[in-house]
Amino acid sequence: MSTKGQHLWKNRPHPRGMLGKHHSEEAKKKMSKNHWDTSGKNHPFYGKHLSLETRKKISIANKGKHIGKFNPMYGKHLSKKVKAKISKFFKGKKQSFEHKIKRGLYRTGENALNWKGGITKCPEGYISIKIKNHPFCNSEGYIRRSRFIMERHLGHYLHPKEVVHHINGIKDDDRIENLRLFKNNIEHMKFHSCKRERNKIKQFS
Repeated sequence: MSTKGQHLWKNRPHPRGMLGKHHSEEAKKKMSKNHWDTSGKNHPFYGKHLSLETRKKISIANKGKHIGKFNPMYGKHLSKKVKAKISKFFKGKKQSFEHKIKRGLYRTGENALNWKGGITKCPEGYISIKIKNHPFCNSEGYIRRSRFIMERHLGHYLHPKEVVHHINGIKDDDRIENLRLFKNNIEHMKFHSCKRERNKIKQFS
């Protein structure tokens, strides 16, 4: 076996006691035979799938374990030869339409491993919730929570041009007492402009 990467173990004993040792040709042949005897249809898990619950448990257990220097491939790169082999292996192989749909269903919505109950926070700081049947939701079925709360308070849908303003400036504070509705973005910008002017007057007064 290659001793390249001994530094990763910081001179600690190898868990299998093989650090710096090499397999004999006979041992290599036996290992190769055992590998092919349990591959494909001979593998005990062939055709079986882990349940979503099991996959979530594995995901939680492995979270953060293989990041950065803890990743066995950290600082390493695949050679051009290996990349060519991988490319050749997958070349010409296509997934059936049924398989693509099945794979998509496993990884989207409530079946996704990173599902957070249909609530997400955008980079600007606003909270969005998933309501697929909402007439003004985006392509992924999300709408800003502040707009939904205002709609529920008023009892009707908001016009797309209407703007919901956060009074205290905290964009994820969607309490109804912290929300104010503007007819359009022009009115909203006028409000902010007047507010800035008032703050300037206070500073010099």
